[in-house]
Amino acid sequence: MFGLSTEMKRMEEARRTIPVGLVGAGQMGTDIVSQVALIPSQEVLITADIMLDRAVDAYKIAGHPAERVVVAETLDDVNRALLKNLLVPRRTIAW
Repeated sequence: MFGLSTEMKRMEEARRTIPVGLVGAGQMGTDIVSQVALIPSQEVLITADIMLDRAVDAYKIAGHPAERVVVAETLDDVNRALLKNLLVPRRTIAW
């Protein structure tokens, strides 16, 4: 393996993930959340959508447990959730 695949393998072995941010949770955004859920070295940490329910639904469809999804309605909520995520990892944010 070379380059990116080597680094991703290393991160997987160290149980570390590459955080991904996503804007838009329509059909393609939901597909991205679902596909990234299958990659051990990556995680969609935050998804923003003008329709908050779509962001939440994207995580549900991808199989994320409801207790891992934090709903944030304001930028302050997002900042608090991101700071909390540093202390309690493996949570995702729907904004």
